[in-house]
Amino acid sequence: MRSFVNNIPLPERAVRRIMDTVLALEFDRLYGAFGELPAQAHDITERSLLRYIGWLRDEIPE
Repeated sequence: MRSFVNNIPLPERAVRRIMDTVLALEFDRLYGAFGELPAQAHDITERSLLRYIGWLRDEIPE
């Protein structure tokens, strides 16, 4: 996740706040400007957020 306008990485605390807010919701589909996730969107979102936190901590190579 990056600030779309500035292309600046978000800090871990901001990503965790997003994760806490979003994952508390029940959802299976996700629609966006660049496509859609027709199924398993909650699981995919969680994996993506955890991967991003790993990237911030330099635990995952670019």
